[in-house]
Amino acid sequence: MVEDTLIISDVVRLIPTSIADTVGKFLASRLNSGNIVYDALDPLVAQRFEERDRAKLGIKVPEHKDCIQWIMANAPQEQAWTVQRAVHELIALWYGSVHITSVTACFAILDVLNNAEYAQPLRDEIENTGWKAFDRSSGKLFPLMDSFMKESSRLNPVECMSIRRKALKPFSFADGTTVQPGQWVCAPLASMSLDPNNHARPDEFHGFRFVHASDLEQSLSKTRPHGFQVPEGQRPSEFTDLEGIPLWGSGKLSCAGRYYASAVIKTTVALFLTKWDMQLAAPNARQHFTWRSWIYPYAGTKVILRPKSQKGEGF
Repeated sequence: MVEDTLIISDVVRLIPTSIADTVGKFLASRLNSGNIVYDALDPLVAQRFEERDRAKLGIKVPEHKDCIQWIMANAPQEQAWTVQRAVHELIALWYGSVHITSVTACFAILDVLNNAEYAQPLRDEIENTGWKAFDRSSGKLFPLMDSFMKESSRLNPVECMSIRRKALKPFSFADGTTVQPGQWVCAPLASMSLDPNNHARPDEFHGFRFVHASDLEQSLSKTRPHGFQVPEGQRPSEFTDLEGIPLWGSGKLSCAGRYYASAVIKTTVALFLTKWDMQLAAPNARQHFTWRSWIYPYAGTKVILRPKSQKGEGF
């Protein structure tokens, strides 16, 4: 659904506003993943509405603690939402949360497959830290994984531009650049990520480049010999940091859900690493495509998974 939405949205941006609505609806009817998601959610949300009505009559109903129930509980009271409105709100919320999270996790897994030497140190970190400690930290542990995810995102940004802003009135920047109403301004995320002024040896993949050098040596003390290094001059940072490259936006409008997204991505990648031996079916095949300012993995990329023998602490 996300890919379809991105394709349609950029097509609509390129055509005159007089026909944008008609063309958008036509494309949406052809790329109908949104309808599939809606049809799957509609009966579930309708059931929740029925349960809510029965509960008002004193009838005992199941208790739910999930996204659907949260949306229903926080809906405006003065004008009750319909089932259809609640479904659309749920889809919109999922779109915002799944958009970057799922694709970033996918790219991180592909980077593990393309740089197999990182797999065992990442597995060791997960095993040595343990899931209970990770959970108690609210997803902030696994520094090697955190750095690996940030490096993967640096070289595979889902969106090549960040902080998109449309001018509503004439505006002048400090350097004299002016923007007229209707014009767009953005930060060139992909270019900034490859700028040597921002990153040391920016064209090279260094999965642990954002870890403090002392922490890296401590984490890899049992991994000998190893050739991992932090490029000289590279500043350490965390995946969720706002300083430097605006991966999460900027200022007051930065992504408030980045900590949750980071924890979800770490969990997803870690589960694949600990539960499966993985390899690409076609290592030399193209793994992603570019559409306008978006970079997305091919849905047809095949990965061979073999269950690992389970040891240690479970999730």
